[in-house]
Amino acid sequence: MVALNRAAIEVYLAEPNPAQPIALVFGPDAGLVSERVQAILRATVEDLSDPFRLVRLEGDELAADPARLLDEAGTIPLFGGKRAIWVKAGGRDFVRAVEMLIATSLADCRVVIEASDLRRGAALRTSSLRALSTTRCAPPD
Repeated sequence: MVALNRAAIEVYLAEPNPAQPIALVFGPDAGLVSERVQAILRATVEDLSDPFRLVRLEGDELAADPARLLDEAGTIPLFGGKRAIWVKAGGRDFVRAVEMLIATSLADCRVVIEASDLRRGAALRTSSLRALSTTRCAPPD
């Protein structure tokens, strides 16, 4: 897992690392988390309102059907270009879906997971998920 601090997130936004196609953004400041998620999505796809380029999923749905994330990530856009998948974490654990995705290679697709403030031992934060770029959004000091 690669944790990105405030300075590193700017570099990541300017040039997202293709070796880390999955981004986990979390923290106690919901507004800042949402802002960072939007910035990563805008750095990935040109039009966030294009349903062929941006897919929105709920984490609770993925907990019931973990293969759906893999299916969506493997879908080729109708008109070419990059795709993004925006996952909003809920109350249910969908780590199995993320682990299945990590085991494959993504081509022209970035997955951005938006979560609230996760405990240190939370499954999404464990070191076994090495393909994640993580950003903890905290209010400025």
